[in-house]
Amino acid sequence: MDDFKLAYEGGYSRNQTLDQYPLWQFRCNPGTVNFDFGDKIYNAAPVTECTASQLQFRQFQDFHQLNNEEIWQGKLDGTYDLGGESFVKIGGKYRHTDRSFDQDQPTWTRATPNANRWTLGQFNLGGPTVCVYPDSKNTDRCFSNGPTFDIPALRDFTNANINGALIPLDAAATLTNNTTADFSLTEKVAAGYVMANLRFGAVTVTPGLRYEHTSLDVNGFRLQNGTTIVPAGSSSDYDDWLPSVIVRVAPSSDTIFRLAYSRSLGRPDYSALSPGGSYNTAEGTASFGNPDLKPYRADNLDATAEWYFAPGGLFSVGAFAKFIQNPIFTQTTTLANQVIGGVTIPTLRTAQPFNAEKGDIIGIEAQYQQQFTFLPGALSGLGVQLTGTLTDSTLRLPTGRTSTFPQQSSFLYGAELFYQRGIVEASVAFHNTGKSLLAIGDPDYNDQYNDDLRRLDAKISVALFDNVRVFAEGQNLTDEPTRQYQGGNPDWLIQNERYGRTFYGGVSVQF
Repeated sequence: MDDFKLAYEGGYSRNQTLDQYPLWQFRCNPGTVNFDFGDKIYNAAPVTECTASQLQFRQFQDFHQLNNEEIWQGKLDGTYDLGGESFVKIGGKYRHTDRSFDQDQPTWTRATPNANRWTLGQFNLGGPTVCVYPDSKNTDRCFSNGPTFDIPALRDFTNANINGALIPLDAAATLTNNTTADFSLTEKVAAGYVMANLRFGAVTVTPGLRYEHTSLDVNGFRLQNGTTIVPAGSSSDYDDWLPSVIVRVAPSSDTIFRLAYSRSLGRPDYSALSPGGSYNTAEGTASFGNPDLKPYRADNLDATAEWYFAPGGLFSVGAFAKFIQNPIFTQTTTLANQVIGGVTIPTLRTAQPFNAEKGDIIGIEAQYQQQFTFLPGALSGLGVQLTGTLTDSTLRLPTGRTSTFPQQSSFLYGAELFYQRGIVEASVAFHNTGKSLLAIGDPDYNDQYNDDLRRLDAKISVALFDNVRVFAEGQNLTDEPTRQYQGGNPDWLIQNERYGRTFYGGVSVQF
């Protein structure tokens, strides 16, 4: 039985995350506002700025969000060696996942009667006006933001007056917010598979077949008629046969060709399966889940050619195609006069995932990498890597409308200068991710897109011992913001966020 090997493994993991934070909201109507559209990041400046004494308390929420996940899994494989790098493998795998999300979001609102309403300046709770600079390319352009909050004073004032005449509890909104986002699910996946690796001289064929049975139960709550909370959930079982085959041809030691076909299965994110949703009545937004989401299936074709033209050198080109059934997309909708927790929202903007009919992604990619080992001495550690991908994609919606595929950029490219010699490894990398569809609007001029994102990163590490390295890394060194726009027009900016540069370092140890 030396030709047969048995391998097994099992595991258990438990993850818990807790997110807790307060949120205050004050409002003021400043009157006439001047708009300046001379820059992509447009400016809306009131003729007369709101003062702290005009900013009236509107709402306070205390967010408490708890995620729990437990996973049990096991795997058993048997491999029979056929000799000459050929083998047959058969095995099975089982995974049991329990996931729950619990949100407590008690909500306090402005007082009734009006005599008990108060402003930020009435109790000296305001902070100074500050300048913010959303455009990293123009740090002289200040956007006035203020008055701000005196957080310690505001926190103390809230604790002293909560549930009183000045900060009364909104019982209906609290019940809605505390319940509709909660959900739990159990997913069981049993899989069996067989594969082989068959070597015929310069040709290697790797066929495989995988069977999966999935059982899913989701339970939660939803809001009915705007005021009534009812239990909701769904159960589903489905089976999938997932074949694959890879053909590898190596006519010489420095040249490799690959052809591959596979069928893959993609399950929705657990959070997207929630029967309910989360509401922000003050902002007029809602985010829903969809327990009826189906998994998507994709038929994938890949072809690549690789040429290892020198030590540390590689040039490769490839083509790929994916044909997807039931792809998942996010639908955004604007609704008028919606009742949420007994409160009428004049304009409610919603987001919810759905299955489209089908989609396809077709593209080509290329990569060039070379370490300059021909250079003398320490310079021989220098190298360069260039990558590029061109993609064309289509998404067909249930309405018959077509668009590009979500989160799929038509053009990606990158360049990296690296150094690897002795105990030192370092790199400076630039990557561009082209614009991509973020969410489908109804109507289509409400479609949302991610704008181009360009990032410059750098890192270095030094080996102190065989298993110990110290490292430092800087990300987004050019302070590039993330931007989103609407309707396919980059000038219709709806979001611009600057996260700044990130630096960190540490020690890594391998055992």
